[in-house]
Amino acid sequence: MPEPIFTAPEAWLGGFYEMAINLEQRSDEHSRAAMAALLSYPKLDAWYLDRDKEPQDQSRVDASGPVETHRFGVLTLPNGNKLPCGCYIFHLEYEPDWLEVFIPLGSIDKFYPTEGFPFNSSVSGYSKWMQEVDLALVGVARHIYAHVPFPSGLIGFELDVDDMEYVYWNSVAGLPPEDQHNGYLWAGKNGLEWHPPGEQSNQ
Repeated sequence: MPEPIFTAPEAWLGGFYEMAINLEQRSDEHSRAAMAALLSYPKLDAWYLDRDKEPQDQSRVDASGPVETHRFGVLTLPNGNKLPCGCYIFHLEYEPDWLEVFIPLGSIDKFYPTEGFPFNSSVSGYSKWMQEVDLALVGVARHIYAHVPFPSGLIGFELDVDDMEYVYWNSVAGLPPEDQHNGYLWAGKNGLEWHPPGEQSNQ
């Protein structure tokens, strides 16, 4: 019998480590195109509507229906670990739509020593688990970008609306953010750039 992923103890607890992609416009059709691109990512088993049942016990759904609906899946990291995840479209008061992909910290903690992140004040720096999860999400972002280009995005723990607004207005101005404590994605001259938290170099 497969090891439980959605229904494992504490699978959806601990808050969410997230990627928020600025889709540049307010459009359900455009948002569905981005969600369809995400659905085609080969390391993602998705989408399902019930996080209280294992994927094999329910039917898949596509990107049709209300874009705000939370959909759930299983993301395979480069090291082979499988983590439950979800996605939905988030609306702010102004353009654009945001595509959010989230991974519960309780499931990350099953494979990595998160050491009480983010509430343990003794834990600081850009830890190994964050680097590995970030690069997995960057892989997702680059797959989406190849199908539906976008100007910017953020990766971090429970992303703040103010941070999203800041990155959005920077992308409108065409100026990469100078003071961003989260890692961020940026559409550069040579494709989608990844800037880890506290660093300005591209990867």
